[in-house]
Amino acid sequence: AAVILTISLWDATSHLLLIAWLICYTIACGVGEALFRAYHRASDPEKRTGAWGRWFTVVSIIGGTLWGATPLLLFPTNSIFHQALLTFVLGGMSIGITISHGAVAEAHLPFIVAVYIPLIGRYFYEGDKIHITMGVLLLIFMLYLIGTARRMLATVTESLNLRFQNQALIEVLRQEKAASDNLNET
Repeated sequence: AAVILTISLWDATSHLLLIAWLICYTIACGVGEALFRAYHRASDPEKRTGAWGRWFTVVSIIGGTLWGATPLLLFPTNSIFHQALLTFVLGGMSIGITISHGAVAEAHLPFIVAVYIPLIGRYFYEGDKIHITMGVLLLIFMLYLIGTARRMLATVTESLNLRFQNQALIEVLRQEKAASDNLNET
């Protein structure tokens, strides 16, 4: 999405800022990929789940901050078409993060806020009726997205809890059956 956005905004905003933003985002993605690979190569990553989770959260927040910088640094003031494109890309990235990072509130909530607050602010800053309307709609959408993310997290948490409860129940039943089998043999 970053490369497509850069190409799409090429004629609508500063080339230097686009290239600088793309380089920063590419570095952040590279760091995220390196951490992902290191996690899967680790001998026992479960022992350090907290540390890996913090790194995951940091990389997600950095990504959200870089995407959130686009309305401040790359906003194409003279093209409503390019503004709509930028808004569409940011919306897609936020929805994607909500789905892919939904089980980690510390990762997706700051991402969403980091993306939407600057975008909403930029639309309000532009000051005309259309931009203010867009800002209000984006604020409503951001709140809806956060609410959806919270519901998804609650669903995942409940599902995992039920899974572990069922596993514990199965173990109790196995033990009961083994005890019953032992009594029947004697």
